[in-house]
Amino acid sequence: MEEKLRAIVIQELSLHTHSREEADVVIARLGGIIMAKTLQKITDDLSDDDAILFDALIQEGEKEGTSEVAMKYIAFIDTHVPHLEEVVASMSREALEEYRKTQAQVL
Repeated sequence: MEEKLRAIVIQELSLHTHSREEADVVIARLGGIIMAKTLQKITDDLSDDDAILFDALIQEGEKEGTSEVAMKYIAFIDTHVPHLEEVVASMSREALEEYRKTQAQVL
């Protein structure tokens, strides 16, 4: 999915006309924003009990940072977020639109 997202960002923002380094900076920045938006949306859509469980997983990951915890994230999301690709696509569109607006204000 990471490569797919990269291709979308490059196409949507016409980054193919920039150097790879410049494109990588924008993609990294947007990737972080998309990840944060996606996690927020997932949490917002969960029931209160599931949100508490997910938050506990996140805190465990921040403490341990192991691949075992990453597998728990994936298992939880697979079970509780059947529409993950739709969420990521939606949050990607939001982040791209916000980025475009910010760039328009700078110019």
